[in-house]
Amino acid sequence: MLIIESLLERDCLGEYFRHKITLKECCDKISILAKKCNLNVFEFFQLFMIYYQCDIAPYTKDVRGFRFLEHLFEYEDGKKIFDKNEKLLKFSVKYQKMYFMLN
Repeated sequence: MLIIESLLERDCLGEYFRHKITLKECCDKISILAKKCNLNVFEFFQLFMIYYQCDIAPYTKDVRGFRFLEHLFEYEDGKKIFDKNEKLLKFSVKYQKMYFMLN
């Protein structure tokens, strides 16, 4: 239950991607949330990224959702690209760079 509550507590990734908080503020918040649910930062960050992408991915036209967040993802043949190495959907260049800065 603590993990779910921590994932839902604050959209620090969205705030970071929208430049409402700094990289350091986002990393600090992720660290605090990881400690709250007794996970190491890496484990929590992986879960947080999966949750975040599941939350935002439906807001794109390719899944018959709202056309709103397409700019966050890379596409091929009209579909989001899955990055096998990261085990996540591939962010567009701008957001991929920001994501890598979090690692």
